[in-house]
Amino acid sequence: MTNRLLKLESHLSADVISFTGAIHEGYSPKVLGVIEALSKTKEKKDTLYIILTTTGGSAHAVDVYVNIIRHHYKTVNSLFLNTLIVLGQFFA
Repeated sequence: MTNRLLKLESHLSADVISFTGAIHEGYSPKVLGVIEALSKTKEKKDTLYIILTTTGGSAHAVDVYVNIIRHHYKTVNSLFLNTLIVLGQFFA
């Protein structure tokens, strides 16, 4: 998976992360940690692509995730794979 994400990053000229699982407030510290770690690398781009595969979760948690991400990235794009679209739309 890592090699594929790196190829996508190169092709898209953007940072790329993948999130698989339910979206809950308890994951907010992990999301923050990942995004802050990416933002500290010298290769950080202004654009982030999120590959999202989820069965749903908390709309409040999505809002928290989006605020974390938008604080560090100028442009955010989402790719939805087998995702509950109602929550997925919050990322759009």
